[in-house]
Amino acid sequence: MHNHLYRLEQKQLIKRLSPKGSPNGQFEKLFSQESTTKVLTKRPEGTSNKHINNTSTLTSHYNALQKHIKQLKHQFDAFKSLSDKFESCRAIINPKLKKLDAELYKKSIELNAVNELINEVKKRQLI
Repeated sequence: MHNHLYRLEQKQLIKRLSPKGSPNGQFEKLFSQESTTKVLTKRPEGTSNKHINNTSTLTSHYNALQKHIKQLKHQFDAFKSLSDKFESCRAIINPKLKKLDAELYKKSIELNAVNELINEVKKRQLI
């Protein structure tokens, strides 16, 4: 609870009324409950009834993922060739290869998910 109150104090959402070392700290709220609900429920103007086209955002994310996967593959291949050339360094290189392989796997799953999402958005736009 102390950490939570400290974070709220740092964000200037509450004010400390008692000294820091006191066992029963007292705080004052610097915001009203109504203001927070208004902020949370407020929608941007003009977007309440419109369908926001995220295809371009998804496509740019898809392209960035492809580029990142390509870079990871090049890095993986470079470490693989170094492992073959310098057998004495395999103990250092193998953990890096495992890490790169795991990251490649995660990125490929994300790429497939984004691709499915793009296809689904395109289908819904045709309807």
